[in-house]
Amino acid sequence: MLSDPLERVRLQKRLEQAQERLAAGRLEEAHTAFESMLADYPDHAGTLHGLGLCAVKEGRLAEGEQYLRRALEHVQDDAGFWNDLGEVLRLTGKVAEAEKAFEQALELQPDHPQALNNLGVLLMQSEPDRARECFLQAIGQHPEFAHPYNNLGVLMERQGRLDEALRCYEAAVVVKPDFQDALENYRDLLQRQPDLMKSSLERLVKLAEAQIQQADMADAGAGKKGVAAESSTASLKFFSQPS
Repeated sequence: MLSDPLERVRLQKRLEQAQERLAAGRLEEAHTAFESMLADYPDHAGTLHGLGLCAVKEGRLAEGEQYLRRALEHVQDDAGFWNDLGEVLRLTGKVAEAEKAFEQALELQPDHPQALNNLGVLLMQSEPDRARECFLQAIGQHPEFAHPYNNLGVLMERQGRLDEALRCYEAAVVVKPDFQDALENYRDLLQRQPDLMKSSLERLVKLAEAQIQQADMADAGAGKKGVAAESSTASLKFFSQPS
């Protein structure tokens, strides 16, 4: 723990800059920044975590796992750290350890969206009902998060529930229009099941009409605060959860 407040501020600024580079995909710059910080602060959990994420994004999963474990030696109560470790463990086939890591993340933060989604992905083969509940919980608590819609769609499609799968893909694309995985899943399903096209288009037309009406209300200045609050979820009203 740093005792000098100014040094803590400087370290936090360096960390934020490195994280911004990582988020922007500038991995080499981010890695260099994190390594420089680690030389100055060898036990700093945020720096170790950042180096772990860099390694994972660069395909060095074993190295990434080690950095993430080292970060957790110093900070055990960060749900995001546990989720990221769980995802690396999932990618390397360490299923039981991954499940424990995701569950630890959810014990710390029961509504953690990525941990709910990632645990669902992990359980899709072995425990599909539990996976479905993870996705639905993520959707219910974070309707703006696109990935669980898409993953729930994959699960529904595997179970032959094609109309429900299509609704999930539609919702994922509504939330994140540039979500390539969901777009490909949507197109692929319609190509194989063209009879679903009509109902899908009808739903999307109704959604577009609702959004236009909502925009008109906003332009007219009627209940601006209410409209703004509504806009984050109104586009998903057409999405009915699979039973």
